[in-house]
Amino acid sequence: MKLTYLRELDDADLEVLKKIPALVTILTGTADDDLNEKETHMGKVSTEFRKNHGEELVQDYFEWVSEDYDNIFDKAWEQYKNVRSYARTQQISDELAKVNDILPKIDKKYAHSLVVSWRGLSRAVAHASGGILGRIAVSNEEKDVMGLNMIDLQ
Repeated sequence: MKLTYLRELDDADLEVLKKIPALVTILTGTADDDLNEKETHMGKVSTEFRKNHGEELVQDYFEWVSEDYDNIFDKAWEQYKNVRSYARTQQISDELAKVNDILPKIDKKYAHSLVVSWRGLSRAVAHASGGILGRIAVSNEEKDVMGLNMIDLQ
């Protein structure tokens, strides 16, 4: 796969970037301390969707991530599922914040498109559960994390 905008990154940076959609799914889905099947499914579907129908500039990224999404998600969930809610949110936020050192190394437009796509994925996961009679689909806890404010796009 040609990841033109990411080809200058080292393996450690690529590993961080590849985990982002799974971590976003877990962060947003567990914000209310209840990662359910709809949220898990939406994280995967949203990642898959973006490889063909999302922002064209970053479709290569989502195609690359989609190949290993299930494996990445399963490993991350195994790591975080037994961690208390507050600590899990903090640990995943810290992991996501690692992109702040990576994004300046890549094309600004590409970096911006990645962050916008990650935030869209987070919104999709937050809205997946439905709420009461289709209302209040997003909990206050999900609202607090779905903007991915730990990612500082310069």
